Amino acid sequence: PPAPGAPRGPPGIHWQYMKDSPTKIQEGAKMNSSFGIAAFRSRTQVLRLEDALRRAGLSAGVISTPRQVAIGCGLSVRFELSEYAQVMAVYRRLNPTALVGFYRVDGFGTRDIRLTPIN
Repeated sequence: PPAPGAPRGPPGIHWQYMKDSPTKIQEGAKMNSSFGIAAFRSRTQVLRLEDALRRAGLSAGVISTPRQVAIGCGLSVRFELSEYAQVMAVYRRLNPTALVGFYRVDGFGTRDIRLTPIN
């Protein structure tokens, strides 16, 4: 199901939120940039972290968890890799308990998606 207040669009379009504006990503569109995700077992904790990151002035959004991360609630928080240190500081303040892990995502929206755990 879409996030609360998320716009509904035609099938084949995924919505992601970065800063304050929704951005459409066509399924199968090539994404050349890399980004980070925080995958959780709890949707509530996904939404709490995303909210805390936005309140801290960081780019954050909720996306569907890539299927390569086999466990979790199906949603992840997307963040910019350049902001990883600040993301970790916010994460430590929240101290959520249902984290699956932090991952670097390359090739999102392609068949060659790669996930690498971030330590």
